[in-house]
Amino acid sequence: MLILTRRLGDSVVIKHPEGDIVVTYLSQQGPSGTEIRMGFDAPKEVNIVRSEILDRYPNDNQGENHG
Repeated sequence: MLILTRRLGDSVVIKHPEGDIVVTYLSQQGPSGTEIRMGFDAPKEVNIVRSEILDRYPNDNQGENHG
């Protein structure tokens, strides 16, 4: 696992054969800043799915029908 410290507006680029995936740190909120908002910019061929969705629907095609 790679652990990074980022500032608001900073991005991380993940190189992918279909094209770069850019993850941007958008905001921090919640009690004591315990929640963060991230933005993902990726080619449409790349599915980005929250881990809890994959856990809930393990046999689904990468959770793409559940957000």
